[in-house]
Amino acid sequence: CFPCLEREIKLLNSYKIGLDIVLLTNFENEKEYLAFKNTYSFNHTILNSTFHVFEKKFPHLFYFKMGESGEISHVFIPTECIESTNMYLDALCNIN
Repeated sequence: CFPCLEREIKLLNSYKIGLDIVLLTNFENEKEYLAFKNTYSFNHTILNSTFHVFEKKFPHLFYFKMGESGEISHVFIPTECIESTNMYLDALCNIN
């Protein structure tokens, strides 16, 4: 949902972390993607995939850490509780 995404973008923009963050979006056409990208000034990389990677039952907003060889770990699905997202990001910053 856009309010959820907007909340997380604001949080990430205000959070001073030394992580490479990529926001993966799933807009079907280029105009919608560019409108989104221009509306939200995100301080990190935004990539768009028109490939349908998400199922309706799967959450569309989540964080994870990707290792150098492409493995995914430390998956986190944010809720309305911003404190839990802050705790997750703090912990992620301290993981080697």
